[in-house]
Amino acid sequence: MHKRCSFLSVLMSSLSVGAACWAQTIELVRSPPPDLASYLLILESCELVSPGFKAATSSFHDRWRRENAAEIASVEASAKFKADLAELQRRVGTAAAKDMDEAKDMCGEMRHGLEVRPRDARLETPTKTWELFLTSLRSADRTTALGCLTGAARRKFRELLQSVPDSSLRQLGNDFAKFGITSVFGQGGSLQEGFAVTHDGRGHFIQFEERNGEWLIVDM
Repeated sequence: MHKRCSFLSVLMSSLSVGAACWAQTIELVRSPPPDLASYLLILESCELVSPGFKAATSSFHDRWRRENAAEIASVEASAKFKADLAELQRRVGTAAAKDMDEAKDMCGEMRHGLEVRPRDARLETPTKTWELFLTSLRSADRTTALGCLTGAARRKFRELLQSVPDSSLRQLGNDFAKFGITSVFGQGGSLQEGFAVTHDGRGHFIQFEERNGEWLIVDM
């Protein structure tokens, strides 16, 4: 099971793991699965853990609900869906803080792929995103630094960014000397990989993904 969807699959334990993992990719975010009950519960879970999710993604989901109005109404009126939703709400109410953080991250990725909003020009290319990330570290701006990350990178570095002293963040930001893009792949070039070199010669591969017009670091 993919770690990103583990929390939601626990929340919706009565549903299939495959359905709970629907949100692993932005491509699938824009193509809801045939299991409407699972999809609707995922949306409800994201609204619970990240209030405002539905409003932020309404430009996509309002149209989707209109196009599938009869099927959605049937699912939402069923006794099983109501019971699953009640169980989902109960589990969210008793979830551990770490699980909530992971769920918020997953829902944040979904939101980023669907909401209509002005794009951040600082994230319009992988190179700009990398430069913003380093600048944020050098100024100990934890919020902006975390905003440059998504997926595995965000999960990996969230605790570090929150716990280490400012001096350590500044040192990390100043450690890197060179950076360049080495590979472009994925549909429409939506994935790119860069290589960063520190002043002492250590190299690190940095992976980026385009999310709704912005480039974010997905692994490093």
